[in-house]
Amino acid sequence: MYGPLAIIVALAAPVGAYLVAARRFSGKIETSDAKDLWKEAASLRKWSMERIQQLEARIEALEKENQGLRGKLNA
Repeated sequence: MYGPLAIIVALAAPVGAYLVAARRFSGKIETSDAKDLWKEAASLRKWSMERIQQLEARIEALEKENQGLRGKLNA
């Protein structure tokens, strides 16, 4: 009825599909999707750190200004 080739193809197709899916969704950085996400995450971390430093400098300047104004009010 069915030849051995049909049985081999029937068994090989799901295994092949599994291997392709496992490689694509492995989460390794080498996969294109993961590599792009990793770069984006690194970029966001860099931007966040720079922004935090800017805001910390701004807070320090405002605290000094606030202290100066309080000194003038108390004088």
